[in-house]
Amino acid sequence: MATTILIWGVGIFFFWFGWGIYRRNKKFYRFVAGNIFGDNDASVDKHHKGLAILYFCFGIFVLSMLFWP
Repeated sequence: MATTILIWGVGIFFFWFGWGIYRRNKKFYRFVAGNIFGDNDASVDKHHKGLAILYFCFGIFVLSMLFWP
């Protein structure tokens, strides 16, 4: 039971974190990537969406472990 709750929590956290990066934290990500990593605007948008999709997929993978036989 505790493992199930832990898996749900971790999966939902990563899914929520990916959604937050994709929708709400775009300005912060643009600031960090532009100033620290030296990315231009086109690559910042590409990396921003890629990171959000990575977190979405990892959250879905973790949630799918609940239904693993």
